[in-house]
Amino acid sequence: MIELYYTGARASEQEQKNPSVSLGGYKSSTKVPNARLSNLFSDISLLAEQRGLTEVIGIIAKNAYTSPISAIKAWFVYPTSPFTSYEIAIVATSCECNEPYMEQLQDRFSLPYTAEFHPATETSKLSVTGTIEAGSYFGIWIKRSIIDLSSYRTPAALLTEFDSGTPPETQETVDLKIDYSV
Repeated sequence: MIELYYTGARASEQEQKNPSVSLGGYKSSTKVPNARLSNLFSDISLLAEQRGLTEVIGIIAKNAYTSPISAIKAWFVYPTSPFTSYEIAIVATSCECNEPYMEQLQDRFSLPYTAEFHPATETSKLSVTGTIEAGSYFGIWIKRSIIDLSSYRTPAALLTEFDSGTPPETQETVDLKIDYSV
């Protein structure tokens, strides 16, 4: 199995449970909860929507099998009408004092220098060549961009939603799928 860990710990293997500071750096001891990748990013605020903000999160993956894995493929599964688009980059981790480490960002709105992002979808999966040895690590950058919603989320439409008692949607679930061969 592949285990996913937050980054952003002050030192390797320290606990770090806050996804908003998972910006690379040292691997924390905290695993990303299964089926909760949708919690990596905060709700979409109206300000973020208006500015079309792009955010990035870094996590570290571990090959927890006792044998190498290969033919890694990654992609996102979107809802019917998404508010956001996602891109993924898989990068090598470096070792600082024999501990996995990946480039550390200043904030969620910075982009890593060492990553090439791909808009991986079910029909266009990101494929990684080579093998990941048992017990080895690799980094995953996930970039979220807010889609231009101005055409149907106008101020008048938002006021109508508010007046009707229906709050505007600020959350969506996008799944990250990772497939590989053992």
